Amino acid sequence: MFDDDSPFAERPEKRALRLVGVLGPFLHIHRKLIKEAYDQRKITILHSPLSCFIIKFRLALGEDELAEYTMSPTDLKGTASDFHQLLLFSYPVEVPEQFFILDDFNVVITLTHKLEDFDSVFVARGKVNHLFGDVIFTLSDGKDTKVDRAIITDLLKHHINDLSIPLYRSPSPMLSDIASQSVDLFSGLAQMETTMPYVGDLEKYSGTVTNTFACIVTSPAQGISAQELDWTKFRRPRFFKDNSTPTYDKVPHLKQIINCPFISGMTDADFEALKEYPKYVSTFPSGFLKLASRDMFVSSPDLPFSIALYTLTLEDPTQYICRHATNCLYRAPLNVVKTFIPCVVQVAIISKEAKDFLLDKCAEDDEICVSTYWNLMLESENKAQGSMAQRILADLLKVVNKEIIADIEVGRKELDRLMEIVKGVKTVPKDSQINFLKEKLGDGHVSKPFRLPIMPSFIVHSISLENIIVFGSSLQPVKFDFLNDKKQVYSAILKYGDDMRQDALALNTIKFIDDHLKGYGLDLCMSPYKVLPISKVFGMMEFIVGAKAVSKVLEQNNDSISEFWDKSEGDMPRQRFIKSSAAYSVVSYVLGVGDRHLDNLLVSKKGNFLHVDFGYMFGIDPKFVPVTVRVVEQMTNAMGPDGTNEFLRLCSVVFVAVRHIADELCCSLAMMMKADLPHLPKSAAVLSKTMLQKLALDMSDEGAGDLIRQEVIDAITALRPMFAEYIHRFVQKL
Repeated sequence: MFDDDSPFAERPEKRALRLVGVLGPFLHIHRKLIKEAYDQRKITILHSPLSCFIIKFRLALGEDELAEYTMSPTDLKGTASDFHQLLLFSYPVEVPEQFFILDDFNVVITLTHKLEDFDSVFVARGKVNHLFGDVIFTLSDGKDTKVDRAIITDLLKHHINDLSIPLYRSPSPMLSDIASQSVDLFSGLAQMETTMPYVGDLEKYSGTVTNTFACIVTSPAQGISAQELDWTKFRRPRFFKDNSTPTYDKVPHLKQIINCPFISGMTDADFEALKEYPKYVSTFPSGFLKLASRDMFVSSPDLPFSIALYTLTLEDPTQYICRHATNCLYRAPLNVVKTFIPCVVQVAIISKEAKDFLLDKCAEDDEICVSTYWNLMLESENKAQGSMAQRILADLLKVVNKEIIADIEVGRKELDRLMEIVKGVKTVPKDSQINFLKEKLGDGHVSKPFRLPIMPSFIVHSISLENIIVFGSSLQPVKFDFLNDKKQVYSAILKYGDDMRQDALALNTIKFIDDHLKGYGLDLCMSPYKVLPISKVFGMMEFIVGAKAVSKVLEQNNDSISEFWDKSEGDMPRQRFIKSSAAYSVVSYVLGVGDRHLDNLLVSKKGNFLHVDFGYMFGIDPKFVPVTVRVVEQMTNAMGPDGTNEFLRLCSVVFVAVRHIADELCCSLAMMMKADLPHLPKSAAVLSKTMLQKLALDMSDEGAGDLIRQEVIDAITALRPMFAEYIHRFVQKL
């Protein structure tokens, strides 16, 4: 198995590796499958879970299997959770000694139920510096689950009370740099306190972990010391046929090149470094694209939607790249496609593959069709790309059914009517504006029901004459309540005289980030409201019910935010406020959002905090004292001392998490560069430089977490923003 000149050749001994147990919702699975089998007369007696579940324990390095063992559990124990049980095993597995000093092995565990084809696979990847002594691996991400591995660790902490050795916190997308450190959970997660994900009480997650599994594997207490070998001077065993496994000293440099956003390109020297190890590099989407951009292919990883879409914008993509990227697009769920409609429209203007994909999805889904129509109408105003947008629009009208076309036409006429009404309200004295609007709306009924462009799933039957609001800003936007046939309400603000395209970009980006955070198990109570620019001077946005500007909240509640919260919810508003404040602080920092004052920071009675008005972004700010993060003293007062510490910790967590989707984030922004947005950089080089600097991608995760933490601390104590806020308040009163 090993080369004669390999350091492993001198160590033929074997050592024991023990599978302790697997945690999961086994009784739920067992009862369901047993009932189905009994109902279908496949069985006549009921079976014990211990006789039905089988584990296959496989050890591998890359594509090469080292060993495989099949075993049955010896016991099943209940846990503190209503959903989870612990299957226990007592079988030691004999493993070659050399296995424990490899840094990229796989432990693959397949769980099978005898009666049905139920499989759940767990994968752990080892590293050199965590394989010595007593270590426990926790494995998560069972079939169809996205629950963060931090939850798994806390489940184990609750369930294995007599376990005295440290638990190892599994690698997660946001914690790759600290994943190799053992953390003693029984001392209160003291280590790496500022960057550990917030887990909280087990009960909060009990409803979300029913499909979550974990596995505990221990290595021997006595092992080889890492200091016995010079890790930088030898190659790992040559299991790969093409010999493309990098040596340890080259991995950090390769990862630095790979992790640099794809839109930033690469030098010839970087390409030379990557092409030496194509198989390793191609396991990363960005690495695969970097090689493919130079016509070098090895394997084809599944590309995230934004990266696959951006691939089609390359100047001369090969047929292979186009086909692979397009296949990845077609595999994406419809809800992902809906999130990226503005980006898809931009790419469809220059790529036939993207255009065909967009038209296929429009024919498949009416909501995508409506959203695409309005985005193409907006893009038709673009001097550089308008004619091509109009051609795609003509093709769209050919592939969708006549009913949806008629529906869109009704919606267009109704919005034209509402635009004229909103324009006219500015000419009326303030005390007569509501009467003016009611008069223009008549009885509130529309000519025909239509899909609301900002929310295509909502069919408008009428517009309420109640609860109309005219806001006091210079543009005087108007809030209307749209009603469907069941009298359900969708509230939207219509604004004339403002270019809302940049707001739409910001909110789409916030939703993109929020979706990824939730994919990591982090729900930070963000409020990515919808924005739809109809033209460069008119648009509509979702109205956030119950939210109020922080300036008004302080003015009406004795300079206290907490006094505004719903007291019936106890401490929940404060918890939501801490989480959402952390998320928006990081997002506004990353996107360089400017013109931050207490009128465009909102908070709801439930505690949700959010930013609005994204007219200034990417470092552009009308104030002479721009700030990178806007946090005021009243916000930290509402959080309390412990809450402020949690807020700072979550800022680090969110920032590190966003860094790990830097490639996807940069690609989604880069696809909008030709949309002629006011502040978005017009070239990939400038955008790449901006985002590289903002995300501090040259730093470790730990260093980046400390960086954003310090930025926020400085913002809390800064005097200049206070002075700028005073000037803003003074100007508003004039």
